[in-house]
This record gives sequence, structure tokens and C-alpha cells, in this order.
Amino acid sequence: MGAIGVLGYLPFVCSDTAVNTFHGMSQEYGESFAEHKVIGGKPVLEWTGRQASTFSLEMRLDSSLGTMPSVVIAGLKKMLQAHKPVPLLVGPQYCGQVVLEGVSVTGEHWTGMGVLQVATVSVKLKGVSDGFF
Repeated sequence: MGAIGVLGYLPFVCSDTAVNTFHGMSQEYGESFAEHKVIGGKPVLEWTGRQASTFSLEMRLDSSLGTMPSVVIAGLKKMLQAHKPVPLLVGPQYCGQVVLEGVSVTGEHWTGMGVLQVATVSVKLKGVSDGFF
């Protein structure tokens, strides 16, 4: 089994029996500046610090690939509602502690009994401590 990373207690894995991973990840980093007006001149910028890093993960959860979408979605909701930081690890890279800011779910396929088989999930994360970037 190939462990690709982890978000809190949700592992990202890829093996011959299960695929539970993300297919897209975006990251944003920024700096903060205060602007001081100068009479008759251009404003002066003063660096005030770093902004929190933000991350976005896109996942496709498919029960035919050994992943139960409803279980993963329930785990993400639980982490979201806990309001606590969790570690984000992608491959060998530790991205730091993050909080879940939002989870968006789009159901795509259901069984004849109404059980969700395939869903696309988008997760918004905000860094609360620095990783090793």
C-alpha cells in the first residue's frame, strides 16, 4: 500500500485494493503590508508579517476503488466541526497544522438503494503553524 499523505486522521492511500487520495492541490502564500499616506508623495509600505497559508484539496471518492464516500465525508465533517488544527502531510513534505475552513460535496452516482457511490469533494484549509516550506 502506498501512503501518499495524511490530513488529520484521514490517510491518503493508493493500493491495489483502495484508492483514497486527492487529484488536485493548490496552495497560497502571502505577506501583509500597512500603507502609510504621505502628504504630496507616494504612500509608504511597511511589512507587517506573513499571512496564513491556505490550501485547497480536490478529491474524487469512488466506492468501486475501495473508498466509501459517505465514511470519508463524515470524517471530514467531524474534523470541520471539531474546530481543531490537524497535521497535513503530502508525500514526505510536512505542510504544518491546518484547520478545515470548508467542505464542499457534489454527489455524482448513487446505488438503486440511494447509497452514494461517487462524489467529488473540495476541502479548504488554512494553516495555523508553519510547515517546512
